[in-house]
Amino acid sequence: MKEVNFHLFWNLQNRLIPEENRFVIQKNSSNQRKNKTILVVDDNELNLKVAFQFIRKCGFECQLASNGKEALQIVSKEKISLVLMDLQMPDWDGFVTTEKIRASGIFTPIIALTADVSIDVSNHVKRSGFLDIIHKPFLPEDLVNKIELYAE
Repeated sequence: MKEVNFHLFWNLQNRLIPEENRFVIQKNSSNQRKNKTILVVDDNELNLKVAFQFIRKCGFECQLASNGKEALQIVSKEKISLVLMDLQMPDWDGFVTTEKIRASGIFTPIIALTADVSIDVSNHVKRSGFLDIIHKPFLPEDLVNKIELYAE
């Protein structure tokens, strides 16, 4: 078992608010992972291929979207356990896409993916409907831990 500090959660007004809670996270069995579908949203084809292979290798189901509009269509129609959302995409960036997903009444957990480590971006992520942020490049075990923590 691994103890993890969880600092943000959705309140009734659908906004992230800080909170100091402790959860004990147990590693999911491969059967539990097979029942969870992770949607990766990124405009970079190579990033999508690498993410798909990695997530499937970890035992999760995986779907891909190359833009925000496609992501909104998928989460509107299918049971998605978690969305990994790139922030920098043409047309709808990760912020706009997340805003549109939330405005549609969909509260699937969304984690922002970005190489930008500035405090401004981190603060914007916290205010924009994301549950958490993963900075690129990331350690594979960090990604798996966050998937296991947040995937419904």
